[in-house]
Amino acid sequence: MATLLTVVILFLNQRGELSVWHEVKLENQFRAVDEVFSFAEYLDLEAALFEEVEQKVYAVGTKEGSEGIARYLPGSPANPSSYGTD
Repeated sequence: MATLLTVVILFLNQRGELSVWHEVKLENQFRAVDEVFSFAEYLDLEAALFEEVEQKVYAVGTKEGSEGIARYLPGSPANPSSYGTD
């Protein structure tokens, strides 16, 4: 059992660093304690959140070697900006 645990720990420690979108702190994310009383206020908060994601995630870019299909990779089929409605 101890050997298996050691192998698992060693394997997990060899993984690469997390991407920016794993660790970014978003200020405009909706929280239950926010004072959003109308749908219009919610849409304003959502617009601010999308702008913040644009600045803190998309503008920073992806890690080198990132290619193919990725949510925050411009031009990727998984990137929602590739579609008419996000």
